Order: sequence, then structure tokens, then C-alpha cells
Amino acid sequence: MKKLSLALALALALICAHAQADTEPDKIGLPRNHCIKFIMCDAETDLGVCMNSGGTDELVLEVFDKWTRFTFYSNQSVGAKWNCHIFSNNLGYDVESGDGIQVTADPLTEDDEAITLSNVDFGFIWANCDDIDTSVTITVNACSPGH
Repeated sequence: MKKLSLALALALALICAHAQADTEPDKIGLPRNHCIKFIMCDAETDLGVCMNSGGTDELVLEVFDKWTRFTFYSNQSVGAKWNCHIFSNNLGYDVESGDGIQVTADPLTEDDEAITLSNVDFGFIWANCDDIDTSVTITVNACSPGH
């Protein structure tokens, strides 16, 4: 009976841990020139961290050793005003309860629709918007080292 209880407890712990995992952003197309494009915010209308299409979990890209150059674009956003920063940490949004380091000095805005970060070593990244007039769409090109 103890073995069954231990197995059940482990299974429940894994289910709970999985339920609290961040959601990986959708890839757009196929990799090209050692770069992959992801949707970090998809017509987001709510302030805060960009969420999945169901609005149930944060969109967080796991980066570890895969890519070192990122170009974020907000040129598909709609409206007169938006303001979004990129954040990072080493454990993921949910595990650290949203505690992260802001890695962009200047935000993505209606005037500055692209930001490139090079030679960086992130664990996880996500977008957080402080101001949205209508909707924000942010894509990121993530490129592997040396490209």
C-alpha cells in the first residue's frame, strides 16, 4: 500500500508541476538561416505578460544555449500606442512567480517597433506590456550563435 501511495503522490506532483509550466510561443514557418520566428504576443489586448490564445497561461520562450541573438518586432500591432518590455530569468515565469529581469532598456513602442539583443545568454524570455491602446502583436527572430 505504501508503494502505491508513493507512486500516486509522485504522479500527482508531476501533474501539478506540469500544470504550472509556462506555454511555449508558436513557431512561424520553418527555420531559415539558423533563425526561428516565434509569436511572443498575438493581438494581445490586456496589460501585463502576453498570454496564450486561451488567456490561461503566459507565453514564455525557453532559450538556454539555443539562440544568442534576438530581434523583437511589434510592427503588426494595431492602435496608436503600446509599450512593451522583454523580461528574462533562468527558471521560467511560473516557477519564479513572474520574477524576472527587464532586459530591454527601451520598450517596443509605436515609434520603436524593433529591438535587437545580441550575444545574450537567457534562460527564458517573455514580453510584458504596460500600455496597449488596441492590440499588440510581437514576433521574435531567435538566431543561433554565430548567425
